[in-house]
Amino acid sequence: MRFIDLGGAPRKVTVTVPMLAINRALETDAVERNQRSLPVEGDHRFAFEIRQHEIVTIRLAGNPVLKIPAP
Repeated sequence: MRFIDLGGAPRKVTVTVPMLAINRALETDAVERNQRSLPVEGDHRFAFEIRQHEIVTIRLAGNPVLKIPAP
């Protein structure tokens, strides 16, 4: 996931992903090398700080919540 701050002020961003039970959330650099772990809140939420005009890339690892129907 990529996020960009267009508001021009530092802030905390909280993201909820209801279709994924998150095991890990990692902030990466621009070429997607892992930089640091982010705290996961419950099964579906994580948070991070973003600065003015910054682009933040996040890698998630987890399990899908919905099961794929059998044919």
